[in-house]
Amino acid sequence: RALRAVEHFRDLPMYKVIEFLENVHVKRFSAGDTVIWEGDVGGYFYIILRGKCAILREDTMLKVIGMYEWFGEASLLLDAPRTADVVAVTEATLLALEKNDFLALIAGTPIEERMIRLYSNRELATWELMDKHRVMAQMNSAQRTQLQSLMIRERYRDGEALCRVGDEAASAFLVESG
Repeated sequence: RALRAVEHFRDLPMYKVIEFLENVHVKRFSAGDTVIWEGDVGGYFYIILRGKCAILREDTMLKVIGMYEWFGEASLLLDAPRTADVVAVTEATLLALEKNDFLALIAGTPIEERMIRLYSNRELATWELMDKHRVMAQMNSAQRTQLQSLMIRERYRDGEALCRVGDEAASAFLVESG
């Protein structure tokens, strides 16, 4: 169920699903426990089965995530330190996949590219940009994360057309400035 609920993993072939099931571990945390420390080397990718976790950067809460939401992918993909703390807000049960198993799971799939794009868009403050849009501000965390994984940042010069009358609708635009 957890894999089907995570959009990125929904279409994994059966052999990848079996690979996931053979390698995943269940980890339990009490409310207040730190799951990930900002600056640490990443060792696991997590999917929340039960409970809620808060994402904090420099003691500022960025968001609270819950059932079937996931975290920890960026440092594994980029081989970089963790960019935020993750703290269990409630008692939490998580699925944990070790770094090498996670990288093997997504190898040969479009998941890696989408997750790297997601990380890039998170760093560009697209979440805050969505907060300013009356419809997108109503989206839940999972919907926003899905959208962030699809967004491509483009810059246009003054007077340059984004689309023309009669063009087939192939894109939507969220204007950051201009």
